Amino acid sequence: MLLVFLNNILPSKPVERALVAVAAPFNSISLNISGFFFKTARFFAGIKDLNIENGELVRKNAELEAKIVSLGAVEEENRLFRQQLGFQEKQEIELKEAEMTGFGPHSFSHYATLNKGAKDGIAENMPVIIPGNILFGRVRKTYDKYSLVLLISDQSNKVNVKSESLSASGVLSGSAGGSMLLMDLIERESELNKDDLILTSGLDGMYPKDLIVGRVAEIASAGEGVFKQAFVKPSYSGFLDTKVFIIISK
Repeated sequence: MLLVFLNNILPSKPVERALVAVAAPFNSISLNISGFFFKTARFFAGIKDLNIENGELVRKNAELEAKIVSLGAVEEENRLFRQQLGFQEKQEIELKEAEMTGFGPHSFSHYATLNKGAKDGIAENMPVIIPGNILFGRVRKTYDKYSLVLLISDQSNKVNVKSESLSASGVLSGSAGGSMLLMDLIERESELNKDDLILTSGLDGMYPKDLIVGRVAEIASAGEGVFKQAFVKPSYSGFLDTKVFIIISK
């Protein structure tokens, strides 16, 4: 204030120089302080912008992943449908798509529940397959809107089968425990080896021929009998998909 007062009554040049000399250190300090706060504010603003951008990128990545999964599921479903349509045309049969809504022992038997029933044209003893032309079982009982399927792992479900090479045939049913299928009444001299593919023969009048059943896991000792047995690992193990197809007619 004194320098400002003296500036009005004394020559301007000395006073101006004095003002500059006195104010210069304070200007430098104030500039440094303001610069620090400005850079700090800009730093935090940058962090905020980065967080917003990262959040947006995460959201877009999640959307892309969801689309990829969805497209993959659609592509796999189309592939399975094309596969089933080829089988359908070859066998001249009609297929009805259904979803498996339940699975497990039911009254000491092996059953699965489907979301299609009598109102959808489903009737008892219709064969049921899963994608890949794999035999699953047959319709045991129908209700208006759902059905019970007796799996081939049940001991009461008998299926006439053959080896892919046609070197052996027999009758297949579930075995105790249900993890393996029992192929019985195989002629003693028939050639059957481990990992041989087992298919339906169509001789029982229940199941169309050439449905995949499983692969031979073990050959039982023939002993002195006329026939021998084999244990077959079913191909439907795992239930990676709940989609099934009911064979309406031959």
